[in-house]
Amino acid sequence: MAWPKRSKKKEQPAAQPSTRYNSTNVGCYDDDNACIVRYETYSDFLKVAEEHSRPEDFRTSFFGNETREETIRYARYGNEALVENANKLMDKLDSVCGGVETSQWEPSPCGAYPIVPEYLNGSPTCMRQMLPCGEVSPVKIYVCTTSSALVSAENLRKRGIAILALVMKLQAIRPVELYVTAETDGNGGDVIQVIPIESKPLSLAHATYCLTSAGFARRLTYGIAYGKYACMGGWGTMYDRLGSGYPEWLKGQLGCGPSDLYIKSANCDDDMLSDPVAWVNRELERFRGENA
Repeated sequence: MAWPKRSKKKEQPAAQPSTRYNSTNVGCYDDDNACIVRYETYSDFLKVAEEHSRPEDFRTSFFGNETREETIRYARYGNEALVENANKLMDKLDSVCGGVETSQWEPSPCGAYPIVPEYLNGSPTCMRQMLPCGEVSPVKIYVCTTSSALVSAENLRKRGIAILALVMKLQAIRPVELYVTAETDGNGGDVIQVIPIESKPLSLAHATYCLTSAGFARRLTYGIAYGKYACMGGWGTMYDRLGSGYPEWLKGQLGCGPSDLYIKSANCDDDMLSDPVAWVNRELERFRGENA
């Protein structure tokens, strides 16, 4: 992240029993010393963000050359300017999603094979036929918007376009629930903000802005971390402690299921920056394999 080094750590509060948190129930810690701040709606997040956004009201590359007023306006109303870029990227993707099954065997008067006990009992629907599922469970996608200070706003934009293309591709075959996260230190531990993006249907204007904007992450989510949770400008203690094991730990904290996706924080060595098409195809292939 783009903040100065932390000073000496404050004494950490005593751990409390594990709890899930929302925007009105925060400030406690679970056994891993992590505070999960869950906003019930995107509007709830905006109310807090407008109160605590970073006050600098000038254009800098760090904030994506947005003023504070522009950041808040885009966060409120969204910005679809980069959707076309995501569509162009989607045209280059492999059609790996076609193999993800969204059908199941259903009772039927005709079909591929019989259920013998049902046939002997005279059931008119003793056969089994592969039919589309009436309800398909949604895929939850969590995207961390927190980044290293060395990642430029332009590279955050490229990263966001690749992630948006992935979201749009998955949405074509499964319902999607999109969340963005902000993962920082705070109050002596980890503070993880979980922000829902309207997904029924997906608000492309808001999804595009939140995924691609340095101003959204660095002015709004960091502002809340500083203003409400005594952030000292660094990564959380669990991020530092667990290293490469941090994503799996956080997926457990978020309650991710087997089909859900978590996309970690942005760093200079992210392969999605050097080859976004290959990255999206790899994520789609992994999703297909896990859901075959």
